[in-house]
Amino acid sequence: MHKGHLLVAHPSLEGTMFERSVIYLYHDNEYGSAGVMLNKVSDYPVSYVLEHNGLSGSPGGNTYIGGPLQTSSVTLLHTDDFSSKNTKYIDNNICISSDQLMLEKLAMGNQPWEWRLMVGVCGWSPMQLLAEIEGNTIHNKKCSWLTTDADTSIMFDYDGDKQWEKAVELCSRKMFENYF
Repeated sequence: MHKGHLLVAHPSLEGTMFERSVIYLYHDNEYGSAGVMLNKVSDYPVSYVLEHNGLSGSPGGNTYIGGPLQTSSVTLLHTDDFSSKNTKYIDNNICISSDQLMLEKLAMGNQPWEWRLMVGVCGWSPMQLLAEIEGNTIHNKKCSWLTTDADTSIMFDYDGDKQWEKAVELCSRKMFENYF
């Protein structure tokens, strides 16, 4: 597993906030892994986040629940046609930003071609994610995650359960191609 991949909740993963989730992994090294959930839409529009940060503007769209950690942080996952002070290039023309300038640019209508604004992130300690993928954890002996290369259509064109279903289809297709 490495950054720039999608983690797709295994169909048997039930009863947690990660049920039927799709996560973009933006960090993975010997110190741990981090990502953002792509398909859990929050109740708040992007304009609410801007107003909460002293800005006005209505770029449209909803914010997403990026994960259960750092729930006061705001992260923008986006295509590489946009940058801010701390923009980090991840992989395959995908970047991540998280600063005040990013919000100011959104408020002024300066937006990337494709983007999602998220509150919170997901994180795993060293080797934890690998154990969850392999189904080798204390609490769960089943695989929790399917993995696949990131696909911008799945990342930005769908929400909710439809996004998860498309991601599961992609994982199934990739497994079939690799098997035969």
